Amino acid sequence: DQGLQPGTISSDIHAWSIAGPVYDLATTASKFLHLGLPLQEVIRKVTWTPAQAISMAPRIGSLDIGSDADVSLLRLAEGEWPFTDTDGQTETGRQRLEPVAVIRAGRLYACTPSIYRPPARSH
Repeated sequence: DQGLQPGTISSDIHAWSIAGPVYDLATTASKFLHLGLPLQEVIRKVTWTPAQAISMAPRIGSLDIGSDADVSLLRLAEGEWPFTDTDGQTETGRQRLEPVAVIRAGRLYACTPSIYRPPARSH
């Protein structure tokens, strides 16, 4: 509501977050879509902007001639998915970025989207 946006988007994956609530970078990016950030901005904030921040653009973060051209193929899926933050608060998102494949150094790797588990309810 105050117009504050992230400069970059990253997943900060570690042993305590990979099983939720972080899961992966696509899930983290999907949470920002849910918060109202346009898809083009989300993609820019996980590619070009971080590459610039670490002084590696245009070698990474773009598909320019001469760049490393690592590519993540994502599908924008419609549906209902729980997005949980680090405080355990959950909202239902209507769109989700799902990884389909990655091309790294000329090799194609298939991907499987994260499996969302509903947050445990305390009784």
